[in-house]
Amino acid sequence: MKRRARMLRQRRFFAARDPSKGLRNVSENAKNPVMRDSNNVRALVRGLEVLEAINRANGASVREVARGTGLNRGTVYRLLETMREAGFLERRPNSIGYWLSDRVPGLAAGYRSDAWVSQVAEPALEKITAKFDWPCSLLIPLDTRMIVLAHTEHLSPMTFKVRDLGLAMSMFDTSSGLTYLAFASAATQAALIANSGADVKGKKIAPAILRRTLEQIRKLGHHLVDSPDRGTGLSVPIIVGGAAFGVLALRYFTSAMTHSAAVRKYAAPLKEAALMLGRDLEKLEGTRKKTRG
Repeated sequence: MKRRARMLRQRRFFAARDPSKGLRNVSENAKNPVMRDSNNVRALVRGLEVLEAINRANGASVREVARGTGLNRGTVYRLLETMREAGFLERRPNSIGYWLSDRVPGLAAGYRSDAWVSQVAEPALEKITAKFDWPCSLLIPLDTRMIVLAHTEHLSPMTFKVRDLGLAMSMFDTSSGLTYLAFASAATQAALIANSGADVKGKKIAPAILRRTLEQIRKLGHHLVDSPDRGTGLSVPIIVGGAAFGVLALRYFTSAMTHSAAVRKYAAPLKEAALMLGRDLEKLEGTRKKTRG
């Protein structure tokens, strides 16, 4: 009897101090870790929402993220600083905003959207490499960088070093990045140029010069950029809904052929493959909308 009375007193004591931590609730939470860790889960979800907001805006301030997510500024600031300290976000000179860091693309290195990459894009890349030997890549934008989503470097006899999937490269000094920028929607292009803080190899990019370059790329429908360690990149846009979704790129060495010869031989097949990929993506998006409807 004494033992039972002592247990009842203990139960009342704990419930009186904090009803949410009474013996019954403790028992239920022990059985259900999701309930016990719900606060941590909510914080994780909010952190992911913040990352999405920054990605959509190509860099954003605390106020912009708060407006885009509906979270209060205090919560947003704590999440931003936590992710910055963890290496997923970065600050830039002369900017009040936060930007995605190079750690973020690595999270998507093994991602396959509805098997589209493995079932549609990769076979298209492999077909080009089988015909011309040179490695091909599919790149998509993230922030002010281009991310390698798929490539055939492991299949090409002309590859010296195979790059990791998820590798991030600057949008402003690569053929893929400039090609994407040239064919991006007007709003996206303006935002990227304005928010870039465009600094390539220690030199500021003049917006007027950059826009002239983009106009030339649009007229040609492709772009070439030399790289001492990667060879020359020949890129064409993948158009979905009237604007660039990503870029199809082929790399070759000028020691093997001139730029003009490469354009004559490879530009048309690349554009044909990019057109096919764009149409397939549009069909996929149409199917998704019907499913949602």
